[in-house]
Amino acid sequence: MAEELIRDFKGVWIPKEIWLDENLNKMQMLLYVEIDSLSSTDRGCFASNKHFAKFLRITPSRASQLVSDLRDKGYIKIKLFYAPDNPKQVIKREIYPVNKLSRVVNKFTDPTKNIKAPYLENCEESNTGSVIHKSNTNTVGQPDNVPPYKSIIEYLNRKTNKSFKYSTSKTKHVINQRWKDGFKINDFKKVIDLKVKDWLGTDMDLYLRPETLFGSKFESYLNTKRYQKNNNRKGNKEQATDWSAPENQSSSVGSGSNELSKKLKKIRDIGREK
Repeated sequence: MAEELIRDFKGVWIPKEIWLDENLNKMQMLLYVEIDSLSSTDRGCFASNKHFAKFLRITPSRASQLVSDLRDKGYIKIKLFYAPDNPKQVIKREIYPVNKLSRVVNKFTDPTKNIKAPYLENCEESNTGSVIHKSNTNTVGQPDNVPPYKSIIEYLNRKTNKSFKYSTSKTKHVINQRWKDGFKINDFKKVIDLKVKDWLGTDMDLYLRPETLFGSKFESYLNTKRYQKNNNRKGNKEQATDWSAPENQSSSVGSGSNELSKKLKKIRDIGREK
């Protein structure tokens, strides 16, 4: 059964902060407005990438990338629902704008009452633009576990005085791999702190970069115990050995001293006789 998309708005007003946001390109801005217009007060946006692609006149893969960009930049939050018999199969997605745009809502009608099912990725679209949903039952909700790329790279830049971008594919790939391994943001910060102390200002400074720090040796770096040289610490002075102490005198040294004392005594006795 086909059903028309019902929007929870009578127009769009874009705040100055969004319109002039240099962190958003125009395509991302349009997608953000579209997501916001399809979100109600209590429910997120259920539209599929196919819908966004048709609305923006782009490919579904490009629409998927734009959704990921908005998520990574912190403009939206995503919640995924998985099939109970297949934890890798996404059967529903909800998208929530972090900050809702101002709008005029029709208070006399429920804008979601005609929506019987969410807009899924595995849906078929008719020629009229309506959406035909495939039946899915017994869904299990699970939040989207997204690594905090921006927080990690900003911490690295602050510690190293460098300017890495958190949005590059290579950087996101290595962070995502470690995140999938179960490491959390504090682990990333600990590795950064350890290697900054070891490498900053040395020939290894150039390896203070995401692909090295968060690569295959990440766990080894995390478990490294730093070796501290005492003679490099301020206030530590080299102590000379006290050979007069009993513990520093060997038996051979003591025996030689006794023989020498006997010879000296004998020489003194001869001198007295003369």
